[in-house]
Amino acid sequence: MIVLWTNQNFVIENDGLEVTLYSCRGQASGDCSFCKNLEETYPAMNCKWCAGQCVYSLQSCTQSLCPGPNVTSLTPNTGHFLGGTVVTITGFNLGIKFADIENNITIAGIACNTTARRDDYLASKRIRCVTGGRSGGGSGPINILGVTLNKWIYSYKTPMITGFQPKFAAQSGGRIVHLRGGNLNIGNGPKVTINNDTCLVTSKNMSVISCVVPAGSTGVANVSVNIDSNPVDTTTSNFSYVEDPTVQNIYPVHLSSFESHKSPWKAHHRETSVVMAFHNARKSDRLSNAIRDTGYTL
Repeated sequence: MIVLWTNQNFVIENDGLEVTLYSCRGQASGDCSFCKNLEETYPAMNCKWCAGQCVYSLQSCTQSLCPGPNVTSLTPNTGHFLGGTVVTITGFNLGIKFADIENNITIAGIACNTTARRDDYLASKRIRCVTGGRSGGGSGPINILGVTLNKWIYSYKTPMITGFQPKFAAQSGGRIVHLRGGNLNIGNGPKVTINNDTCLVTSKNMSVISCVVPAGSTGVANVSVNIDSNPVDTTTSNFSYVEDPTVQNIYPVHLSSFESHKSPWKAHHRETSVVMAFHNARKSDRLSNAIRDTGYTL
């Protein structure tokens, strides 16, 4: 005899005969809406909501309404005031079927488009929808199937960019640039491009977005930031590409790795200056780099 387990049932194989065993109570886990979904979707299973639990029954049970929706998570809980944020709501008793929740979700008083994310709906367990815009921003609770859930608050916010640091990068790219401002980590996250090429975001929080500058052509560059397809104004600061740096000189040319009068195995250090020029910059930048020259003597 072989028993095959899955998340929803197990199958016993015996001499070529397969018997599927399942538990209505185990599958529904006390979720009325999910049990009624089983009843509608898989009538042959004979799962029914009776006396406050999901049971196997060949008889009809007294019709009873399911409890109101119960939410366990709301992600994200902030978004752009112009909308476009995909919000995920999880919990139980979130509708028996999609038709129940279609056009029945509001976020802080604004309708949330469930039709756009219809394929993401999991009966009673998960709702995804796209927020609408709310002029002037603001916050408020979510409402599902006419029930306001004051514990779960969503905020519409206005992101802003106040400056870039640094304000230039070499044309070969690779430098980390920090975009500073406010409300930069709302919604489903920012997307940054420089001259239409992706600036790969490495970290973000409400006040700073950091990204890796792509390669580009010398001159003033167009930096674009979008949050949930909504543009964020970046005209408060300029960003430019300059020619790649050129090493003009290194001195001293020779470094001594040991001194005879020092003790054996003792490390020694020498500071070396590297002079570099950035073409088309306002002036050549002199960079003094401490190069640690370590040598050992016997």
